[in-house]
Amino acid sequence: MSDTDLFKTICKTGISYTDYKSILMQQVQNFNDELATSDERDHIQNRKLNLQRTNRLDKHFHPSEKSIQKFQQLKSKQIWLILSETWCGDSAQNLPIISALANLTNYIELKIMFRDEHPEIMNLFLDEGGKRSIPKLISFDENGNEIFQWGPRPLQAKLLFDKMISDGIDKDERSRALHLWYGRDRGLSVENELVSLI
Repeated sequence: MSDTDLFKTICKTGISYTDYKSILMQQVQNFNDELATSDERDHIQNRKLNLQRTNRLDKHFHPSEKSIQKFQQLKSKQIWLILSETWCGDSAQNLPIISALANLTNYIELKIMFRDEHPEIMNLFLDEGGKRSIPKLISFDENGNEIFQWGPRPLQAKLLFDKMISDGIDKDERSRALHLWYGRDRGLSVENELVSLI
């Protein structure tokens, strides 16, 4: 896929944060255990938690005055692509913050695409270990040139997660500890990192 084709696909196919949340709500409300695949059964509990997390952050996160000033200084258009999935806990903790920041200016247009529906795009933005980690934010200028990448989680959360992996902490305990960290951080790390990147 050429850079031009990639950018056209993002602009045409990407959905808004509002639409993403609507899809998540529909997935939770319309879940039918009898008709669900095994993957869907595995993910429904995560989606229920994620809906609570996004609603809480949408209600309680407020960008700082420093962030407001920085984003309102933007004078050129950016497209922010986020690769995500509704079952992803990190996405639930980070997308509300990213959306709130993007909404501070008319110069940023947020587009969300589902990772598993667009593997050819996800494969262009793998993490350092070659993994398809999400959420992944890629910022482009209006001509489709990449400005920066961010994700899947803030640096301090990444360091915590990597340490738990090296210490042999099991998946459920890692998840509990990571979401406890997010709860205490209240979106500040994501906010500060993105302010430094724009």
